[in-house]
Amino acid sequence: MSGILDSLTSLASPVIGQIAGQLGETDAVVTRGIQSSFASILGGIINKTEDPSAMDRIFELVNTRAVSADLGTDVQKMASGSAAGAPATAGAALLLAELFGPRSYTVGQLIGQTAEFEEPTSGPWLLDFTAALVLAFLAKKVGDDGLRLGGLSNLLVAERRSVIAAVPIELKSFIGTVPTPRVDPDIRERAAAAATPRVIEPGHPSAARRMVWPLIGVAAVALTWFYATRRPAPEAPIVSRDTAVTQAGGEVVDAVGGFVKRVLPGGVTLGVAGSGIESKLIAFIEDKSLPVNDTTWFDFDRLNFAGGSATILPESKGQLDNIVAILKGYPNVNVNVGGYTDNVGSDDANLRLSQRRADAVMQALVGSGIAANRLTAEGYGEKQSVADNSTEQGHARNRRIAVNVTKK
Repeated sequence: MSGILDSLTSLASPVIGQIAGQLGETDAVVTRGIQSSFASILGGIINKTEDPSAMDRIFELVNTRAVSADLGTDVQKMASGSAAGAPATAGAALLLAELFGPRSYTVGQLIGQTAEFEEPTSGPWLLDFTAALVLAFLAKKVGDDGLRLGGLSNLLVAERRSVIAAVPIELKSFIGTVPTPRVDPDIRERAAAAATPRVIEPGHPSAARRMVWPLIGVAAVALTWFYATRRPAPEAPIVSRDTAVTQAGGEVVDAVGGFVKRVLPGGVTLGVAGSGIESKLIAFIEDKSLPVNDTTWFDFDRLNFAGGSATILPESKGQLDNIVAILKGYPNVNVNVGGYTDNVGSDDANLRLSQRRADAVMQALVGSGIAANRLTAEGYGEKQSVADNSTEQGHARNRRIAVNVTKK
């Protein structure tokens, strides 16, 4: 039987050129990145076989993933960023959150560095893509072979040596202690949890993600592209805006207003802008007469990105922390993170950039302790503009991230 790593690499091989072109990287570095990503994800799963609760959750992700009759076609859809790949992307965000928690974006960055990517965000995207592919592969394996949780665990642990050998040395500490092969009819019989190593992580925005995304970002899902076949024209950094909430029909309510205190359930007190996203979001959540809908969106007004990228700037941390506090204060609330751009650059590039940014915010929220299954992330590109794109002020207003409450 061909090893799992070899099988996954073979599945990804037909789309390497496509991925390289859209990320603006070479085939060689994408190949290295894909192999490192597969090894890191599989190593992370193998490590979790020593944690029955974690493996239960992972097996649930695998077991509920729709099984494709043709994995090759499935991979093509995921690589193209088509809507058909969205369920796999959502599962990928949950898997990465389970394996790496708030460090998933850092893992993606290190994959990019070890593969020698030119663009820093290529690594995190590739990690999302490979996580979706791993889920698809394992779902088909479980379905075709009738595997239960213990059988899947034994299958993975049996390949530990080849998997760990393929993990770049820079990433081994993120994987944890990997168990030796063993025969075990049911993983639930084991109770020892895997040790979490102390890791000194490189700096990245807002305990990124991912994402997770994010990521992400949650990220969602989430899973999402950053570059088209050529990079878009440089974009000025997103600047803080006074936009508070976008209602149906595109009406924008302006003027953030002075700061006020908002007391959340549990006693947490936030100092927030009177008409900013936090105040608007809290008011919507608490008003039982306002139903959940898909037309009421709340725009971040102090969330900034580096120009043309999905890198969240440090000054955004305060508002992201506020949103985390709100979501923790109202644990029944779920939200969708929407990303939007102006009309500079190609439609495809803008759509992918908006998705990357939405994923980055989602992953940042996941990295701060919000469960990934409470979040989704969707990029809308230059659609649904709220201002005139013929002016720089209009461009700045249209480059935005917003949230929509999907459950309260």
